[in-house]
Amino acid sequence: DGDVWRVAELLKEKKIPELNDDFAKDLGDFTTLEEVKTRIREDLARSKEEGAKNGLKKQIVEKLIEKNNFQVPEGMVRVELEEMLRQLEANLRSQGITPEAAGVTREDFFSKNREGALFLIKGRLLCDAIAEKEKITVSPEEIDLQIGEMARVSGQTTVVLKKYFQENDRLSWIEETVREEKTLDFVLSRSKIKL
Repeated sequence: DGDVWRVAELLKEKKIPELNDDFAKDLGDFTTLEEVKTRIREDLARSKEEGAKNGLKKQIVEKLIEKNNFQVPEGMVRVELEEMLRQLEANLRSQGITPEAAGVTREDFFSKNREGALFLIKGRLLCDAIAEKEKITVSPEEIDLQIGEMARVSGQTTVVLKKYFQENDRLSWIEETVREEKTLDFVLSRSKIKL
């Protein structure tokens, strides 16, 4: 959330403001310090719950792979590793670091991340098969909700982010992400494992 980042920036600059209602108003849509504290508590609880849920979903994917193990074509592994590397390089560059300065080499990255790429591909393929069988679909409204959540977390507007995804032909990626999430929620709701 953008408000939390502002607090982090102030702390990084070692400008410790007086914690009062005026400070809360400086953060954005708050009128009292108590509202800020409540938002922080809610964000921490949501983060903890999401972490637990994501841990369960990872366990479910691990079990699905264990029970439905199959070979993945080498071309798919290479494409996944290329995308993972591209994302890492973009992330490093956004921080002003070159991949070379970070010691990232293509060969080393590929060998260290091969198992992770296989896990992602197998999980995605199994989720696709379950979604197909259970007729799990994604509506345009659900895509907009996902973009809205991403915008909230990144501090950008929904309009700007949606335009970016449209211009870069990435709306299908959002749809796949939401479909996979819905599929894992579906499997989780029918499993014996609960939060």
